[in-house]
Amino acid sequence: MKEQIEYARQIPIHSILAIPKRGRNVSVRCVFHQDRTPSLVLYADGGYNCFGCGANGQNAIDFVMGMGYTFYEALQYLLLEVKGPNVV
Repeated sequence: MKEQIEYARQIPIHSILAIPKRGRNVSVRCVFHQDRTPSLVLYADGGYNCFGCGANGQNAIDFVMGMGYTFYEALQYLLLEVKGPNVV
């Protein structure tokens, strides 16, 4: 289980949002609030920060939990939906 948690933490957030990575950091419209302009920055180190609503975190698990999932649900989502069933 520890390996699966560490694996999920390493999943790039831009892959969850299905956006292509362009450069080191990526700015997109925030998924946590109504946004007209890109205010959510996805950092190369895996963290994220929204300058509009203040949402922030250090990894993909934090990001999915910010969308309302529990830790276990976030882990399951990342391992099954984002990376596929062969990882579990």
